[in-house]
Amino acid sequence: MFGFRYSRLPSDSTSSKPTVNSILYFLRRRSTLQILLALTAAVILLSSLHPTVQTAASTLGTNVANKIPASWGTFNPGGWVGSHPSDPFAWDPREDPDLRARQLSQYNMLMAENGKYNGSFRSVARIHNEEAAVRLGQCLRGEIKCPKKPVILSSYIYVGFYYEDQAPGGEMIWLSSIVPAIERTGYIILHSHYGISGPSKIIPDLVHMYWGDEKRAPTCASDPRCVAEYEPTEGWDDLSVGVPESERGVIPIARLFAPSWWGCYPQPWGHASAFIIGPKTPDWCWQPMGQQWALTPFNYPNNSFLPWSIEDHCMQIETVPWEERTDTALIYAKLASYFKISKLDREFWNTDEVKAQTWKFLSTAEQDGKGSIIPEGLESIGRQTRDDYNRLLSSVKVVVGVDLPKVSPTVYAALCQGTPVVLPYYKELTDPSDPASAFGLAYGQHPMALALGPPWVYGYQAGNGTDLIAKVNQAMQAPIPRYIPPFMKQSFVDSHIREVLTFDFESLAAQKISDNGGKRPVVPAHSLATLVKHNSLWLEKPGEQLRWDRSQWYRDYLEGETESEVILEEDEELLG
Repeated sequence: MFGFRYSRLPSDSTSSKPTVNSILYFLRRRSTLQILLALTAAVILLSSLHPTVQTAASTLGTNVANKIPASWGTFNPGGWVGSHPSDPFAWDPREDPDLRARQLSQYNMLMAENGKYNGSFRSVARIHNEEAAVRLGQCLRGEIKCPKKPVILSSYIYVGFYYEDQAPGGEMIWLSSIVPAIERTGYIILHSHYGISGPSKIIPDLVHMYWGDEKRAPTCASDPRCVAEYEPTEGWDDLSVGVPESERGVIPIARLFAPSWWGCYPQPWGHASAFIIGPKTPDWCWQPMGQQWALTPFNYPNNSFLPWSIEDHCMQIETVPWEERTDTALIYAKLASYFKISKLDREFWNTDEVKAQTWKFLSTAEQDGKGSIIPEGLESIGRQTRDDYNRLLSSVKVVVGVDLPKVSPTVYAALCQGTPVVLPYYKELTDPSDPASAFGLAYGQHPMALALGPPWVYGYQAGNGTDLIAKVNQAMQAPIPRYIPPFMKQSFVDSHIREVLTFDFESLAAQKISDNGGKRPVVPAHSLATLVKHNSLWLEKPGEQLRWDRSQWYRDYLEGETESEVILEEDEELLG
């Protein structure tokens, strides 16, 4: 789509002449007419070749602090992915003439029938991985165009769920937009459901980015058998002691990322409900190098924004004219338990105040457990398919949030159908430009949408049924056209994802290390403690994945550690 995927064929970016053997191989596979055409093209090509300006070898990504430029742009010639000034995806094989040979050898090892880690690729997303492996082979043989390091090796579980076409939750809807955009750039995603550490040791020269998740990224960063530049966390054992060189990790810390629907931002913003495990600091992240290594669906401050679009899918649904819509306020809450957690009293839905309205509330919630039932007075039509739900959004006049889900694509799907949204807020949004109020879950349900304001999104005081009814009435008196925020347009998605893929994270990592006194930042002790406490810290042993034993950890680590006990008590209160 963008025209920046390069093969081994001669081009201005490579200036490499075809060898005799490659020409003979080319001739043997072509018909007489094709041979004549090819010879003519070859004569023209050879006669037009001329010396090109040589560029100095890139110093970026070497972790040498004094070689880092004072600033760098998103597209950095000679940077992370290429050396051609006009195209960051171009690369010159003369910089590393053996690269493709090494990559092809590693690819063959990966494809071996009895490959040690093939099970990682043959469980979740097996069919996709098989198709991706075919494209990868074509790439390495020069049959299709692809980047210098063409693989994104992922163990982010929702990538696997996306490729398995499972029910479209928020993460899968996000991925259904960004994955095709990534693949259009020529990158090939391989999903390894059981982790990235093992497979990384087979194909280290092939991988451009490693994707973990909120748990696997900090685990890998703390595991000498996973990350290449292991540094022990202060107050913890040096886990590299006794680990032979042959078992050491190969994943560069600068290429380890944490895709996250929730991103990395401070606890005071109300992020505890999103599995937060860090201390109350503004720059905490799952990946210890910093928040820039979090790949997120919203433009959280300092996180790497992978925008997504529902434009193509939404516009396939014909919107219903306002005058033909039912006088209905649709509650987006897929589970009955959401009403139990909501700040609105369960009795509210059956009050005279609700019954007196000329319109009615409608739900699609399902009962999901003992004690979680649909509140009396509410009608539920049950779970809908994605297409049916979009048609439903187009047929009602208002969509209402009741505190959960905290962040959902439904808001944008509704706006795209020309349906306004009413959401609860917990604190007054005095300054929508303030990141805390614009993104903090302590301020409201889906605060990013609340910041859009009327006539698109109305805010009602959480738990106040009278205010909710008033805002629904306001929204019903102010019809809106279809609305797609600029950052959710497909054109923006494609260009911005390309920026993230080409950003020079290795230079940024070098600067972070320099700013930290030459030492790589590590996962804080508090984060490791919380991971272990919740049985979520996985460390690799040869041939297996090991989950640390929680009770043993308490005996070994907490005995006599008053400060650690205080931290864990705070964490227990935070996580509930």
